[in-house]
Amino acid sequence: MNAVNVDGVGLTIPKALPGLTDYVAAANAEERANELRPRLTQGLDPKGGSLPYQPDAELVFEYLGAATAAAGSAVVGLEAFANHHVARFVAPPSFDENGDEVGPTPTIQFVGNTRSFRELVDISLNERYADVLPVLLDKPSPTSEPWWPVLRRIQGIAALDRHGVIGAVARKGLEGKKQLVQRLCDREYRGASQMMLAVFEYFAPGWIDPERMAALPSPSEN
Repeated sequence: MNAVNVDGVGLTIPKALPGLTDYVAAANAEERANELRPRLTQGLDPKGGSLPYQPDAELVFEYLGAATAAAGSAVVGLEAFANHHVARFVAPPSFDENGDEVGPTPTIQFVGNTRSFRELVDISLNERYADVLPVLLDKPSPTSEPWWPVLRRIQGIAALDRHGVIGAVARKGLEGKKQLVQRLCDREYRGASQMMLAVFEYFAPGWIDPERMAALPSPSEN
């Protein structure tokens, strides 16, 4: 349980496990995007030029927002989950009241090298899951798991959106060379929430207990 204050009222709420709130956001956003997508081809204006025009800007941007939110929330949740488990082995730095780092930096020996929390979490997300967590948690590398290509695809979509890369580009984990909006229209955000659950279960079986899972949104169908 977490103790919180809401508008002057003290209460306790269920503990927000790292990655769990982001799973909820990703699942809801993915479901919303899937609901909206079929409407993109409805109510078209045939006078829009060589291709018919979708005049409903609210629909278009709500769809694109939901699609990008599904990928973005999933990646934020994966970051939180990975970094939480790194912190189990090497503590994050401590900070004083001014936000300045204090005290000696905690380190561990990692594959023959001295590494701090910051050094390990600065490794790219896919490398943390492929190389860092397997060593720390004594798990095989997951790169042959069925969800691995989905993780790389969702990571790619989120990175393009985060960096404002909207033009037609190629990127590792993504197919072909397309504009970001085309990737979203092709549902390259699909499977984000289902992949998160698979990652959680692979590295921390039972991370979300069945009772709590029953109260959460189900992952969207691919």
